[in-house]
Amino acid sequence: TLLMMPIAGFLIGRRWDMRALLSGGLVVSGIGAYMFSYLNTNAGPWNFFWPQVVMGAGLSFMFVPLATITVAPIPQEEMGYATSLIGLARNLGAGIGISVFTAFEVHRQQFHQVRLAGATAQNHSAATGMLSEVQAYLWQRGESLGVAAHQAQGVLYHQMLQHAAALSYLDGFRVMAVLLFAAVPFVWIMKKPHFK
Repeated sequence: TLLMMPIAGFLIGRRWDMRALLSGGLVVSGIGAYMFSYLNTNAGPWNFFWPQVVMGAGLSFMFVPLATITVAPIPQEEMGYATSLIGLARNLGAGIGISVFTAFEVHRQQFHQVRLAGATAQNHSAATGMLSEVQAYLWQRGESLGVAAHQAQGVLYHQMLQHAAALSYLDGFRVMAVLLFAAVPFVWIMKKPHFK
């Protein structure tokens, strides 16, 4: 984002259509969000690197043109009031968006937890085998048989919760990508700002 924001400003200064830049930013950010939706619980730092770079580049082409388009028609004497209202709207929108995304993530986590528990119950032999392996490992590490059995169930339940949480975030990134792509046509409803 830090590297691409000056480029976005340079292109605006060269009289590029800010709606095209904003549309491009939405598309690139959507691609970055979609790239995030293919990560898993084994992902390392480099798996996060490229989706973050793509999304950061897209955000720079969203925020700079959007800020410019928003304040372009406002007279200079009202600029202070306008920027305050724009900042308020942005903060409210961010707060609402985070709340909605968190509620969606919790709902999807519960959905995936139920689905994974059902799949585990259907594949009883594999689940029993995994439970026995974990229990044997803990018993070899010095735990009593009863404690090892209890801890093995806790380990498998913790793994299921981790996978359910990961799947819910992947769902969230897919929805975010769809919303970013869906916003592109609405950009062209905006009036083209005129340079002075």
